[in-house]
Amino acid sequence: MFIYFIMIFQSFIASGTHIIAKVVVRDVDPVTLTMIRSILAAIGLYILTKFRCTVFKFHKQDLKNILFLSFLGIPFNQFLFLYAIKLTTPSNAALLYSTTPTMVLIISRIYGSEKISLKKLVGIIIAFVGILIVIFERGIDLHSDYTVGNIILFFAVIAWALYTVKGKIMIPKYGAFKTSAATMIIGAIMFVPIGFFSFIK
Repeated sequence: MFIYFIMIFQSFIASGTHIIAKVVVRDVDPVTLTMIRSILAAIGLYILTKFRCTVFKFHKQDLKNILFLSFLGIPFNQFLFLYAIKLTTPSNAALLYSTTPTMVLIISRIYGSEKISLKKLVGIIIAFVGILIVIFERGIDLHSDYTVGNIILFFAVIAWALYTVKGKIMIPKYGAFKTSAATMIIGAIMFVPIGFFSFIK
């Protein structure tokens, strides 16, 4: 029961992200904002790792996966989200990110770790119809800011879904906190050179 309360609370907090991000990107460049956001998150996670006495040691064969997850988490997903939210609406972002479970299911099937039943297939079709309605809400006009923003958001969702699927492999070995902290901190380090260059321009 407690875990469901935590999930509902997390969803409530996450739902405000789209609104706050839309307001902030009006004044702050998405590249700079991604850098600031990721650095603050990395510092917070690093402090927590010290309190938890977490040691970042990974098996050699998992290092590539950790680096890949780090790239997906910050330079790809977070940057695309903040860049796209400037071009579309918070409601569109929330709706598109709500399709993450569908994308996770599809990617899991591609990797052979999930079977898609008829009910799941129907759900996937309905979800994608909803996505198309959102993306082309003003007609099929690829020059529309909303359309471009929605398409970029869709790629951000794919990145987050892939992060979820690939991260699930690491969690049994290293735990959810250690995996998340490592990938977020490394992802922030990856993005700092890009963000710093944009900041000093």
